[in-house]
Amino acid sequence: MTDMKDYDLAFEAFLEGESYDAAAEALYDVASKAFEAGWRAAGGKLLPRRPTKEERFAFLRELLQHEK
Repeated sequence: MTDMKDYDLAFEAFLEGESYDAAAEALYDVASKAFEAGWRAAGGKLLPRRPTKEERFAFLRELLQHEK
């Protein structure tokens, strides 16, 4: 059981660190740009200003709260 506790503690420390933040930001950028490319290829129009990650997540949180 100690191995599991050590693993969980190490993983938690990783998730709270700058390395994870940088990796998560990079993955978000890749996913966002890929979606945008698909959106444009399907004939969708781009927004005049690209929303920030925080703006998009705030919008998604609001949508999820209305579904409850």
